[in-house]
Amino acid sequence: MNVLITGATGFIGKNLSLKLFEKGYNIYALTRNPHKKFNEKIKFVLWDGKEIKEKIGENLYGIINLVGENIFSLLYTENKKKKIIESRINSIRAIYEFIKRENLKPEVFIQASAIGYYGNSYDEKNEYSPPGKGFLSKVCIEWEKESEKIEEMGIRRCVIRMGIVLGKGGFLSKFSPFLKTPFLPFIGKKENYISFIHIEDLINGIIFLLENKGSRGIYNFVSPNYLKMKEFYEIFAKVLNKKLIKIPNFIFKILMGEMNEEIIFFNNRVIPEKLLKENFNFQFPDLEISLKNIFCNYTI
Repeated sequence: MNVLITGATGFIGKNLSLKLFEKGYNIYALTRNPHKKFNEKIKFVLWDGKEIKEKIGENLYGIINLVGENIFSLLYTENKKKKIIESRINSIRAIYEFIKRENLKPEVFIQASAIGYYGNSYDEKNEYSPPGKGFLSKVCIEWEKESEKIEEMGIRRCVIRMGIVLGKGGFLSKFSPFLKTPFLPFIGKKENYISFIHIEDLINGIIFLLENKGSRGIYNFVSPNYLKMKEFYEIFAKVLNKKLIKIPNFIFKILMGEMNEEIIFFNNRVIPEKLLKENFNFQFPDLEISLKNIFCNYTI
């Protein structure tokens, strides 16, 4: 079966493309950089971030949209915020126009989003919880709203609200400078909550939605076992056998202004209620097991 993946050369997209290829899918990977090809047997399709100009054949089973400007940045300018929103909206519009122009009817469309939708809160959230406030909540609301137009074409739509993804890249890559030191930085507020997901569970969850024809709507992609930031870093330090050092909060307030509350001092206590109800099996629900698996198999 043919699957089109946008953002296929990123941290998540690359892992997903390779796993789907191993399962026998024909992968069409959208990229703006032809030099980022990572597998000669995967079909890479060039685009400019706004329009898909190449044809990919008529029998398209699914589309998985992972495109989005990285939200992690120390200097949050209005231009950065604009790129974050436009990159997400433009990708969905490009897919919509592509489906119409090529007269395609994929069976399923999977759209990335984030648990930033719920904002910062100590309250436990499931897929039916209302949106929060702040810039990242606004981004997720607009992101998901734009994708509704594809569902209106009669295509099954699944939206995946992802937590912190643990694997080779992404969040953990920010700590790579400390791997050769005896210290690990503690960043954030110890009383806040963090909701994470192992990259393998994320990839398997996407494939689960892709293949389960009864799955549709919003899904939280997080481990069932959220925990407090203090516990998260204590386990992280234990696995790496390092001593925790606290990075003063005022540094991030100076660098990031108001966005430090959403990017550095986030507080997300989220459960994957729908995935659990549909009997998805998490391989790495436990943080310590997740981190041991990651650091025993590769370095970040």
